[in-house]
Amino acid sequence: MSWAERTYAVILAGVALWCGGFLLAPACVASGSPALSAVGGALYALYHPVCHQMESHSLHLMGLPLAVCCRCSFIYFGFLAATVFFPFLENLRRPRTLHPSLVVIALVPMLVDVGLGLIGLHQATFTTRALTGFWFGVLTPFLLIPAAIEGICALQGEQSPPSIISEKGLNDA
Repeated sequence: MSWAERTYAVILAGVALWCGGFLLAPACVASGSPALSAVGGALYALYHPVCHQMESHSLHLMGLPLAVCCRCSFIYFGFLAATVFFPFLENLRRPRTLHPSLVVIALVPMLVDVGLGLIGLHQATFTTRALTGFWFGVLTPFLLIPAAIEGICALQGEQSPPSIISEKGLNDA
C-alpha cells in the first residue's frame, strides 16, 4: 500500500470515527446504563469546543440531540460522503486539488445564512443549515485530501506528483 493510500485510509477512518462519535453520544446517554451514560457525557464534552450544541439547532436521536448541531452534522456527513467517494473520482496517487478559492466560495452560503439571521432579515432553518453545511462539507475533502497526500508523501520521500494547482498551464488560463 502506498503512502497516498495509507493517508487516504487514515483520513477516512478518522472522519468515520468523528461522525460515529457524535451519533453515539445520544445513544449512550439514552441507554440508561451508568457506564454508557458516562461515555455519552464524555462524547458531548469532546464535541463541545467545536460546536455550540444548541438543542434547538440540533438533530435528535433517541429523543436526545446529537453531540453537534444540524449544520455541523451535515458538514461532517458531507465530508464523510465525499471522502468515501474520493477514490472513485480521483486517482489517489495523483489527486487533483480544488483551487482554495472554491472552498472559500463554499463558505459563502453558510455566512449568508448565519449573517442574515443575525441581522434579522432571514431565519435559518434546519433545511438551510443542512444544505449550506453539506455543500461546504462535500467540497472540503477535495482540497484537504490531496494536500495531505502530497505532504505525507513528501515527508516519506515517496514521489508525489504536484497538485493540479501547481501544474504548468493551469495558472495561464
